[in-house]
Amino acid sequence: RTLGYTNSVSNNDLYAYIDSLPISTEQSFSLNKVSQAEVLKELHNLRNDSSTGPDQIPSKYIKPVADIIAAPLTHIMNSCIDANSFPSAWKISRISPIPKTETPKTHDDFRPIAILPVLSKIYERLVLKQHAVAFYRQLS
Repeated sequence: RTLGYTNSVSNNDLYAYIDSLPISTEQSFSLNKVSQAEVLKELHNLRNDSSTGPDQIPSKYIKPVADIIAAPLTHIMNSCIDANSFPSAWKISRISPIPKTETPKTHDDFRPIAILPVLSKIYERLVLKQHAVAFYRQLS
């Protein structure tokens, strides 16, 4: 009961804050092309211990060739941005059940984790950064 009250108060505060924000006259947002340096940085930031997605490409194999694949990958990502598209193959995930408890007994004792293709993760991070910048500009 207390949790519900706390959630409603915090939601009301959030709605009041949102209502107090100035209305922006800028109605659209366009993604900018990404640079090879940005793509290379994301390639180098990949975790070596992450599970492979449905593409079966481990990030530990991509990082050593990052300097070689950065240019063609930048071209692919910029083509996606120009076309306002997200490749269908990058939308496919592998679902892995992770136990919520030490000794799971039913399917409710698991939570699903979606494991995405490596290139999907890179593209999403690059797009997210641009969205975050645009969002914070709207707030200031």
